[in-house]
Amino acid sequence: MLKAAFKGYYPGFVFGSRTGREMPVFYCHHTEKAVFSRQLAHLKNNGYQTAIIADLDSDTSEAADLSKKNVLLTFDDGYRDLYTIVYPLLMKYGFRAVAFISPYWIDEPGYITWKQAEEMERSGVIDFQSHSYSHANIPVSGKVVDLYDPQIADVFKKEVPILTADEGLPVKRPPYGTPVYEFASGLSDRRRFISNGNLEEWLQNVYREEGTRLSAAGTGMKKEVLKRSRMFQAGNGPGGVLESEAQQLERLRREVRRSKAAIEEKLPVKKVTAFACPRHQFGRLLFQQLHDAGFIWVFCGLVPPPMDPHWGFTAVRRVNADFILRLPGSGRDGMAGPFIRKLKTRMGAGST
Repeated sequence: MLKAAFKGYYPGFVFGSRTGREMPVFYCHHTEKAVFSRQLAHLKNNGYQTAIIADLDSDTSEAADLSKKNVLLTFDDGYRDLYTIVYPLLMKYGFRAVAFISPYWIDEPGYITWKQAEEMERSGVIDFQSHSYSHANIPVSGKVVDLYDPQIADVFKKEVPILTADEGLPVKRPPYGTPVYEFASGLSDRRRFISNGNLEEWLQNVYREEGTRLSAAGTGMKKEVLKRSRMFQAGNGPGGVLESEAQQLERLRREVRRSKAAIEEKLPVKKVTAFACPRHQFGRLLFQQLHDAGFIWVFCGLVPPPMDPHWGFTAVRRVNADFILRLPGSGRDGMAGPFIRKLKTRMGAGST
């Protein structure tokens, strides 16, 4: 946060008294009713309006005109509170928002359903756009950094870098004992490590035989098993290979195009033109795929990505929704407040 502040990545209103020519764009994952209601009341009381993707225009001069008293509220992942908290409060205050979703997780526990998404889309209150198809992390080497067990299942949730052998999609409920390899964002330029399955089979057998004792013994015993797994690897070779460049490009192509196709299929009369990078991470190969698929808007984090004019889309930076209360107007939050809340959120962890 401090690095971003010193480098000037935060929009002008965070430290100044004006929004400037850039429309403020906020992102959020989960929210609470009291918190979001206070944020919307601040917008309402100070005459702000909310935009959606259809309101935007690639002409920067028109975008600047639109920014005068407009903000863009975005919600990532499609968690259940999008329907139970965000949607009804937006209707109450007469506002709109954009939801970036990964179709692979819709209808799963903790997420909205397609039926709810269709209701929100048809209302005109929520504009659904792409957040990739699966939001996957990928293993990038054969180095084992953890084991999938009850202790980390709730921490990883959908971000566990354990993928299906065929299409490389996240395994939603991996067997306990499955190795967690060194990993990175599936939309970065890193190539996926494809295991031959030998270590997985061996570790899952170990967990089946000793799982209760491992869980009871805690981290000390897990370290011992990890040590044994590395000995297994030393005696059995690398245990896998990196995907080829062709496989990597095909994986990225599927992540981009399947997301767009699924949303447009499930939500009639829907045109998906915007993409939010999961965890604000990206790579040149991803941007090329977004260009090829016809995306117009690409939402990132505070740090602007290196751009190539050939890509033909507009990169949009976003700031955490904690900073809504820093927008100029009556009842404006003090400068320290958003940073303290953002720090607490980070300590509590959250997906993007």
